[in-house]
Amino acid sequence: MWRFATLATILLLSLPSHADSTGLWNSNGRKPLSKPSEFLAAHNKIRATHNLTKLSWNRVLARYARRWANRRVDDCKNLEHSPNSPFGENLFWGLRDHWNASEVVEFWGDEVRNYDPVTNECLGSSVCGHYTQIVWNTTQCVGCAHALCNNNEGHLFVCSYDPPGNIYYQGPFGGRFSKCIVCPPPSIQTSSTLSENIRGPAGIAAVISPNNRDFISGTVGHPDNETPPKFNLNNE
Repeated sequence: MWRFATLATILLLSLPSHADSTGLWNSNGRKPLSKPSEFLAAHNKIRATHNLTKLSWNRVLARYARRWANRRVDDCKNLEHSPNSPFGENLFWGLRDHWNASEVVEFWGDEVRNYDPVTNECLGSSVCGHYTQIVWNTTQCVGCAHALCNNNEGHLFVCSYDPPGNIYYQGPFGGRFSKCIVCPPPSIQTSSTLSENIRGPAGIAAVISPNNRDFISGTVGHPDNETPPKFNLNNE
């Protein structure tokens, strides 16, 4: 009995001391699937094309993203955003055997071709909100998670951003517009208080692969006077 207890203690102590420091550990609590540096480099490569300040990695955001990813591993392909999140959020699910952080962030960044900066809207029926969240000029921090979905259902990626982007009727580089990148739900959109005291669900935009739904990606929009997050983002 004591030998077993000692062995269990040794096993627990042998776990990496930084296993919770990045927020990236998979739902089994052991192996990181993607490194913070991979997510961060991919984001800042895109931001550099617009001479924007670099994002910094935030462990609180990463843990927030990880908790949500781990809650969704049983049903990855039905993408759902974390409810009432005060943060910006980009999601990606891919059925392919191998996905990595750089590929996913680059996929989001490729939406630049879908964005019209003059009118501040996505072209046609395309989606561009993942890209605009990445290059949102007031966003300072990012934290991401990469989880393996159960039952061999692929990979799930969640990135959280603070301050959030895709503010209704604002552009990623500033300014106010009559168009929105990710618009509020119709019930909110018709409200006369839209630019004043709006509180409600975030607008959601998603892109689905035409090839047998082998990937899905989603992002959210936010009111411009949303209540600040009740989280300590000091990387503690």
